[in-house]
Amino acid sequence: MLDIRLLGGFAVQVDGTDVPDDAWRLRKARSLVKLLALAPGHRIHREQAYGLLWPGKEDARALNNSLHQAMYAARRALDTANAGGAGILALRDDLLSLNGDVTVDAVELEAAIAAASDGPAKGFYADDQALVEAILHHTGTGSRRSFECQIMDVADDIAYSVHDLEDSLKAGLLTVADFRRVPPNRLVGDVNKHLLRLRKTVSEEALRYELSQIADRLEHLEHKAGRAAWKMLARDLIHDFACSVTLQPDDRIDASPANRIRIEILKAFESHHVIYNPRVTTLGYKGKEVLRRLFAVLDQGKDSVGLLPENWGDEYERTLLDGNEPARKRVICDFLANMTDSYAMRFYSRLFVPGQGSFYEVL
Repeated sequence: MLDIRLLGGFAVQVDGTDVPDDAWRLRKARSLVKLLALAPGHRIHREQAYGLLWPGKEDARALNNSLHQAMYAARRALDTANAGGAGILALRDDLLSLNGDVTVDAVELEAAIAAASDGPAKGFYADDQALVEAILHHTGTGSRRSFECQIMDVADDIAYSVHDLEDSLKAGLLTVADFRRVPPNRLVGDVNKHLLRLRKTVSEEALRYELSQIADRLEHLEHKAGRAAWKMLARDLIHDFACSVTLQPDDRIDASPANRIRIEILKAFESHHVIYNPRVTTLGYKGKEVLRRLFAVLDQGKDSVGLLPENWGDEYERTLLDGNEPARKRVICDFLANMTDSYAMRFYSRLFVPGQGSFYEVL
């Protein structure tokens, strides 16, 4: 039995024998085992491992070497517990897997929580009645979002609006000049639509003023710090927004009204200039078409079996023999979902682009 502990620190046991901490010679070896421990069925495609363990790395040979080094180090670590590392950690048909009887504490905890949620209603001691009533006064009994959920919502709004801004500046999708242009009417409408629940509105002048303030701050930081200006601007905005989060008079957890307006302006501005920018939308359309065509060609019954890597082809063929259409389509969905962007484009090119792909290329 392979027992993996992820909560409170990483530890591995094989049939009751500990794998010593110093046996893990490479950090990536630990990361690979953790990744497989949490993956459905304890298996992932090698391309998925590339994207998660070595993000941004593109060289196929270097990625393959890095993966094999991590696998070798992980197997050697498991061997110290007389485990037979090569049998436990396997790579077959581009599918990485942990084999045998595997238990993971984090997975067991999640299952226990799920099981408990289906059991008897939770209770509390009579001595805690006043405390429970005080909490319910702020969070409600379920008809309203919980205290924690409200904190998460405002944190997400701050993080996404600010970091999308930073990423867009880095990518050249936004410049100082964009903040100084006259905003379209629909931008004002989008902001006010999200402010309805606060019974507040902004005028075009107020919106232009807020955007010009960001432009002024950005210009100042660029003059002072160059390319580091984007990160400094993001830091300042996160500080402003996060420090204003508090319990509002209507019992909501949110940024101050003034900063909530700034957040909504930033979100609407980024949506108009970035999310719906042709440089972005055309890539989104291309990705959608790639997936649509791959799904169509891979779900043609017995003719598709030979197009899939062996492990996926076997699973697809079983669903054909069972006559289970939902399961058949699910196999294709899972296969596509396991792809990284680069693998999807290579697979697509191999199928549809003349001259691409090779007999010797491993799928």
